[in-house]
This record gives sequence, structure tokens and C-alpha cells, in this order.
Amino acid sequence: MLRIALPLVLTLFVLVPPAIAASPTVPPPQTLHIVRAGETLWTIAQSHRLPPDLLAQVNRLPDPNRLQIGDRVAIPAAPSAAATAEKRAPTATPDGAVHLVVPGETLWNIARRHGTAVETLVRLNGLSDPDPLRPGQRVRLPAAAAASLQKRSVPGRRAIAPAPALRPRWPQWPSRGIITSRFGFRGRHHHGIDIAAPVGTPIYAVQAGRVKFVGRMGGYGLLVILDHGGGLTTWYGHASRVLVAAGDEIRRGQVIAAVGTTGNVTGPNVHFEVRRNDVPLDPLKFLQTR
Repeated sequence: MLRIALPLVLTLFVLVPPAIAASPTVPPPQTLHIVRAGETLWTIAQSHRLPPDLLAQVNRLPDPNRLQIGDRVAIPAAPSAAATAEKRAPTATPDGAVHLVVPGETLWNIARRHGTAVETLVRLNGLSDPDPLRPGQRVRLPAAAAASLQKRSVPGRRAIAPAPALRPRWPQWPSRGIITSRFGFRGRHHHGIDIAAPVGTPIYAVQAGRVKFVGRMGGYGLLVILDHGGGLTTWYGHASRVLVAAGDEIRRGQVIAAVGTTGNVTGPNVHFEVRRNDVPLDPLKFLQTR
């Protein structure tokens, strides 16, 4: 019996190869980025022109904010321009156009790409929670963004990027305190910086301008927005009280509010943003080093 079973087992092994003999799936090509001093997942993603969410997903980072010097970050190969254009090709609608979401994209990425505001896309698409976007999801764009897309897609016309505006270095900071959170990706994108200070600490206008908005706005709590012209605005959130009104003309260094804990906070601080055409920019690139 044993002499019959052994050849049978050998025959079955030859006819039915092990599962590991199957053709393996070839992983997408990628390179490694070695983290240097001062780098964050956001700056690494920007340098490789990739969404930070995609890097966090590819590297399975439990906390993207805790990168260490010398860490290896896998950088997936960017899709070809033709493939990307095909995936992102807008579809005409009565109100404008539709953006098809590709893996790793966020609503903030889409708003920045099409020169509109996250709040506009949230309102236009009726999104109760703007964070979880699915690949292939259709995001409606406002008519102005659609018109811009049509101009950029005219055959034979070469898009010319506008000359970058010189960024001033502002000596006046929004408040005295310690920076507890910086601009960039931290699970979701943080549009500004947080400066921790005791409740009641003065909040200053970093530049002269006009008060565009005063009031409560979601997680910002009690918020002041100053318009400095040329599409440039500064935002001051989580205030305990406001000392200005909409339409007021403000000078640089004027006290406009006081530090508080309104909105989504873990402690008293002022949340400070710089935006150009409603696109958030890194405030530390505008403020003079203290």
C-alpha cells in the first residue's frame, strides 16, 4: 500500500504545482526618499508632486506627523501625463464640469487644482463629510472653474503660468506664544499654524487691510478674516472676543481680537492662515523669523 501511495503523491505534486509557483504580482515601481532634518510628509509629497494622503497610504503610516531623520519613505511612480489627464478629464454639466477623483486625492487637492474653495465644493456637492473621497467619485465644479478648464484645454494653445508674486516678509506676528502645530498634513491637511497662548492674549493684524468677515465658522470658532488686496487674506481663529467689525480698515499691528478656545481646540491658541485666492499657503513663509 505504501509503495503505491508514494508514486501517486509525487505524480499529483508534478501535475498540481504549489500556489507559490503562480506568477507573482509585480508591484508598481517606486523609489525611496530618505527623510532629512526639517522635512515633513507634506514637504516630501510637494517635492515629488504627489498628494500627501497617497504617501501616507502607500507607506501605511499610523501617524504621518512622526517622521524621523533617516526614515525611508516609498515614493510611488507618478502616472504618465496622458493617463492622469484621461483620469481627470472633466465632464460638462449644466452648472460647470465634473472632476473624477483619482486615488490619493482629497477635496483640498481638487479645490487647489481648479482654483476654487473647499467650502464651495462642499456646498455644490452637498457633502456632509468632505474627507472620505472614493476613487472614481464625481465632484461637481463651479462654473468659473469649468470656464478656466475650457480655456486651458483649447487645442494648440499653450498655457502660460503667471509670474509668481513676491512674498513679503511680515515682521508682525499674529500673537505672542509657542507654535504647537504647523502648516501641512496631519491625518488631514492643516491649513495654517496654531500659536498657543493664554486666554485673552492679544491677536494682532499682521498687515494693514480691511475686515472681510467676523463671526463663528465651524471648527474655526470665533473668526476674523482680513482682506489685504490682490487676493491675499489672513485668518485668525479660536478667538475669545473680537474687537473689530466687518468693513473696518485695520493698520498693521492693531489688536483685532483675543486668544480663546472657541471652535475645535485642545487648548487656548490662535489659528492663523494666509490664503491667496482662497488657497491656503504656509504662513511661516510670510512671517519673519522670530
